[in-house]
Amino acid sequence: MLKNFLPFRKHRARRVDCDHPIATLEFGRYRRALRLPILLTLALTMLLLAGAAGCTPNLGASTRGWGAIAADLGVVYATTLSGQVLALDDFGSDGVSVRWLSTVGGEEGFGGAYGSPTIGRYLYVSAIDGHIYALNPPATAGAVETAWRNPPVVSEDDVVPLVGSAALDEAGGIIAVGSEDGGLYAFDAITGAALSWSPYRTEREIWSTPVLQNGVVYFGSQDGAVYAVSLATGELLWQFQTGGAVVAKTPDPREFVDRGLVRPSVVCAQPAKRGAGMAV
Repeated sequence: MLKNFLPFRKHRARRVDCDHPIATLEFGRYRRALRLPILLTLALTMLLLAGAAGCTPNLGASTRGWGAIAADLGVVYATTLSGQVLALDDFGSDGVSVRWLSTVGGEEGFGGAYGSPTIGRYLYVSAIDGHIYALNPPATAGAVETAWRNPPVVSEDDVVPLVGSAALDEAGGIIAVGSEDGGLYAFDAITGAALSWSPYRTEREIWSTPVLQNGVVYFGSQDGAVYAVSLATGELLWQFQTGGAVVAKTPDPREFVDRGLVRPSVVCAQPAKRGAGMAV
């Protein structure tokens, strides 16, 4: 079965014409040189997936996610597994200092996070406890105020973790995040009110971080599809089946490059006008 996924034999990735063409990938020519790195990469991927499976409450393990960072204007923001958020002042070669450290989500914290914090008017953290926290951090040391948090995502009375980072459209004032229950949730970025159509449902978990641009949210699901959904109405504009679980952020909403988890092929797709499908 592995030979269907690993490029041990000559395999030319599919190329399509986009505004910025993506070079055809030739695996066969380098199969000998690539074989060991690819095997190591696959092994590492499997280990990471096994760890991820053990990190989500729905998959039955006790660990609580992992920390992630974001940076802006010399300040580095990080989450911790104990449910804390901290800000570090970066002084370059002079080192770093803690600007503030705060527990978010009550005395026990928010339970940890998988995605990076998202920086906008607020500092947004998507957490294992099913909440997006919109934090209003102090300019210097001090308490961190929570401007809003959404009601937790719940499925069959169990809290559903938010795995990917929240994605922000500052111009449109919308923030969106995928969930382990297969839903794409969208909120007003200032008030925290859920959009009328939210959530948009897929067949499997959404671990990828969405991309928001020009009134459209683009995201991938573990059902193998990439979706384009109208932020105004929640209408499905198009979807494209990649042939493998999509767990990473879509790099560019104008010219997609999406991979199935271990499939050695590249797809480039151009969003077409509404109702016209998708050019591939």
